[in-house]
Amino acid sequence: ELIERLDAAVKLRLVSDVPVGAFLSGGIDSSAIVAMMCRHTSQVKTFSVGFSNKRYNELEFARIIARKFSTDHHELIVSPKAIEIMPLLIKHYGEPFADYSCIPTYYIAKFAASYVKVVLCGDGADESFSGYYRYTACKAAEKLDFLPNFMKRMMYSLVQKLPESGDIRST
Repeated sequence: ELIERLDAAVKLRLVSDVPVGAFLSGGIDSSAIVAMMCRHTSQVKTFSVGFSNKRYNELEFARIIARKFSTDHHELIVSPKAIEIMPLLIKHYGEPFADYSCIPTYYIAKFAASYVKVVLCGDGADESFSGYYRYTACKAAEKLDFLPNFMKRMMYSLVQKLPESGDIRST
């Protein structure tokens, strides 16, 4: 039922008199949207943003999906200048907004605008599909809720001694 509803929602949004593309991170949400788009149109334009700092660069995942679905794929590598664009972002959001993803989204949206006028994105769906490691960790932690407090404290002490993974998706 989920696939049917997602497919229907994407199909509905493809009805347009202007070109439609998709933001593609290679994550669960944007990949699912691209897959559904490819069911209904022969040439899907995808747009991905990458970073010169390899630690934050997820372009390899986007490339895998773009190849799988043979999209007309476009990439932009940025070195964000957050301080410079912050006044513009504040003006556009018009309210407090604590998600730093607005910075790369600004750059990729500006880039995509030279190719298409409408883009579909899966922004926010990672939370629904447990797309980040922290959600998996939270589910695992809930299963330990039955333990007595002294055991929880002992486990917490042990976990604190583990080295950091360095993977930004685990934060």
